[in-house]
Amino acid sequence: MRTLALLLAAAGLAAACSDSTDSSSSVTVDYDLTLETLANWSSGSADYEPDQEADLDIVAEKRALPPPIDGGSAFYHAGTNLSDDLWMYFARRVSGFIPNQVYQVGFEVRFATDFHSGCIGTGDLVLIKAGAAEVEPARELRGDRWRMNVDKGIQMDLGTDAVLLGNIQNGLPGCPAEPEFAETSSGA
Repeated sequence: MRTLALLLAAAGLAAACSDSTDSSSSVTVDYDLTLETLANWSSGSADYEPDQEADLDIVAEKRALPPPIDGGSAFYHAGTNLSDDLWMYFARRVSGFIPNQVYQVGFEVRFATDFHSGCIGTGDLVLIKAGAAEVEPARELRGDRWRMNVDKGIQMDLGTDAVLLGNIQNGLPGCPAEPEFAETSSGA
């Protein structure tokens, strides 16, 4: 089973505007993960059995962007998907919101991956979701599996706390034996 890897180059809460007409309740948050450190972010994983954890090879760190992408570094997440459902995430607390307001949230994520768009069966099946919740995302043991405490949905299904941005295919054609990294973006 192939190890899945994703380099997040930038993520942002693109536009967070309340239903109110008061512009003072508008909040915009933009994170450039090429400049961020992991200190303000948490990472984790879920949707697998506890006895599988040692074999998942989960990695969450900051790494240099791979060639041919020019310079810089980004958040890197990888794991071996033994459960066919592995969920990996980075999360960060965002402040500046007014209590008891309803906000509309949008996301745009730029990322680098070596899964070509011409390959079927891996990159097209690995999804990117983004979300916002009133509680800090964390895993919790439910039955015999680690699950998330926020509603991110399962696979293609959406949850109340997350939207589907797309998959990790990078837009490059073909399915070469030695794939090339490319930067792409998804948003909602």
